[in-house]
Amino acid sequence: MSVNQRDVNKLCHDFYYRWLLWEEFSDQEKSDFWRTNKHLMECGSLGEERYIHHTNAVQGNANINAVKESLLNSWNVDFARLNSGHSVAFEQLKALRAQSQEQIKNRLNYLPCNWIYSGTTQAIQGELNDAPVSKAAVSIQWDLHYIVEGTGVYCGKNYQLEAPAGSLVLIPPSESLSYFRSPNTPRWTHRWVAFQLHKLPSELNSALPNTGALKHVLLGQQARNAVNAILDDINRLGKNDSSNEDQQRQLLDDLFRLTLMEARDETNLDGKLVQACQYIGANLAQNLSVNDIASVCNLSATRFSHIFKDKLGVSPIMWRNEYRLAKACSLLSQSHLTIGEVAQAIGYDDQMYFAKLFKKRLGYSPSGYRAIQCNLF
Repeated sequence: MSVNQRDVNKLCHDFYYRWLLWEEFSDQEKSDFWRTNKHLMECGSLGEERYIHHTNAVQGNANINAVKESLLNSWNVDFARLNSGHSVAFEQLKALRAQSQEQIKNRLNYLPCNWIYSGTTQAIQGELNDAPVSKAAVSIQWDLHYIVEGTGVYCGKNYQLEAPAGSLVLIPPSESLSYFRSPNTPRWTHRWVAFQLHKLPSELNSALPNTGALKHVLLGQQARNAVNAILDDINRLGKNDSSNEDQQRQLLDDLFRLTLMEARDETNLDGKLVQACQYIGANLAQNLSVNDIASVCNLSATRFSHIFKDKLGVSPIMWRNEYRLAKACSLLSQSHLTIGEVAQAIGYDDQMYFAKLFKKRLGYSPSGYRAIQCNLF
C-alpha cells in the first residue's frame, strides 16, 4: 500500500519537516500554521498561545540542532522521492513518523514549561497512526493514560501490561518503554495528560497496583464517567492561556483523589468477590438468591450484581450455574455417586432437568461424560 504525495505532505511534512523551519516563521505565519493544522493535532489542550510558546521553547532547546540534523538525514531521501513524483511505501511512512516522534519527544527531554498538556491519541489497524510509540527516560515528565477504547500494550524491560478500556495507567519520568495497539483490537484510543510532578502522593503510590514501574487500575463505570469529565475540563482550560494552570493542577489533584478512592474500593471489592465466590461454592446444593449472596458481602443486591458482572463478566446466578456444572464434571469423573446424587449435590432436585442442562452445555449426557472420563483414565 502507498500513500500519495498530498497525504504525505499533510500527515508528515507539515508536522515534522516544516516544524524544523519554525524559527524562520514570522509571528503571523506561526498563527496561520496553527490555525490551518490544529484540527489534526492530538493535543486537545493546545491553544494558539500555548502552541507558539511550546514550539518556540523547543527551538530554543540546546539539543535542537542535533535533532534537526538527525531528522533531516532520515527524511531527505523519502521527501526527495516524493518531490520527484514517486510514492513512499505505507509501512516506510509509518516508520518515518514513529522515528520522528521518538526523537522529538525523547531526545529533547522536555516539557519546556510547567504547563499541563493533554489530548487524545488513536491507533487504527492499517492506518498511518498505527505504530508503536517509544518513550525514553526523561527528567520531569509524567504521563497519565486513560484507555477509552480497545486495549493498549505497554512493554518495558522486564514486563508487559495489557490495559483494556477503562484502565488508567501512570508512567513515571524515569521509565523507558514502548506502547501500542493490541493485535486483538482493531482500534485503540487513549486520552493522555503530560505534567510535571516531583513524585506521586505516597497514599496513591501505595494503593495502586503496579506492573514493572507502571501504576495502573481498572476503573468502574461511575469512575470512568468522572475521569472523562475531568479530562474534558483540563482540555477546555488549556485551550485558553497559561493563567488557567492552577485550575488544571486542581483538576489533576481531583483525578488523583478519584483514582485513590477507586484503587482502595477495588482492593476492598476484590476481597468481597472472593468471599462471594467461596460462599457460592460452599453452598452449591442451596438455591441461594442474589440477596443471600449479597448479604454475606454487606452489599445491596443491586450494587453486588453490578460489581460482580463488571468484574467477572457474568451475573452471579450465571457464575453459580457454571460452577455447578464444573463441580458436576468433577463428581462424575472422580466419585461413584449416581447421576441423581450428583444432581442433588449441586442443587438440582430434578435429575432429568440436570441431565438436559448438562447435555446442552457440554454436548454429552452425564452418563456419557462419565463413560468418556473412565475410558481416558
